[in-house]
Amino acid sequence: MDKILGIEDLTSVGTWRGVVAETIGVLVFVLVGTGTIIATGALDVLSGSVAGDATVLTGSARLVAIALGLGFTYMALVALTVGISGGHINPAVTFGAVITGRMSVAKGVVYVIGQVVGAIVASYILKAVLTDAAIGIEGTLGAVAWNAIAVDNLGAALVIELILGFVLVFVMLAAVIGPGDSASPVAPIAVGLIVVVGTLLAWGLTGAGMNPARALGPAMAADLWTDHWIYWVGPLGGAAIAGIIYDGVFTGRLFGNK
Repeated sequence: MDKILGIEDLTSVGTWRGVVAETIGVLVFVLVGTGTIIATGALDVLSGSVAGDATVLTGSARLVAIALGLGFTYMALVALTVGISGGHINPAVTFGAVITGRMSVAKGVVYVIGQVVGAIVASYILKAVLTDAAIGIEGTLGAVAWNAIAVDNLGAALVIELILGFVLVFVMLAAVIGPGDSASPVAPIAVGLIVVVGTLLAWGLTGAGMNPARALGPAMAADLWTDHWIYWVGPLGGAAIAGIIYDGVFTGRLFGNK
């Protein structure tokens, strides 16, 4: 039980280096990722269209820009932090590491606290530095919300977020966390592409949360909490399923096999 809880991890310098890396990593991810969402949504204002310039990035082009912004940023941050913190940059990934026994509960808790703090700080930075005109186009600071026109009901939205969390955490376990030091140098590319594809798939459905911290920061800064719980329960539930399948079927660790 002591090994599972890992209270002693809280006295390790390595743990707190990891917490700092995760805090900064999520801060950058939310700052760049949701900043891309805001900037592409407000491009007509930012380019001076009110004075006659009609340059606007909308529809499919905007979706691709958002997906690439989120995916490439996540890819880079995983690559940069994997040697320090494991490159989680997502509470769902940390949860997956904890439930598969690759990280102690105590260490996982402080990781998630750091991730949440980073996301909140990033969203308030955006709120402070952007003009009301830029933010006012959508007014959400990149907050996620499910689309009642495209998604049948709240339960279906929850399932979509669960699937997204499952795929992302499964790939993280298989490509990055599971192999550990033997992970391929190009493994972060696979993870980043999952974020790109997940965003392309679900942006118009649920906002493609995938990351509870990324959902929380904008929700707090914009005070938008409608059905926010699905952006925690979905990815965390998906992470739990990913951990069970990966260790139960692919590695055998769940049953004590080597």
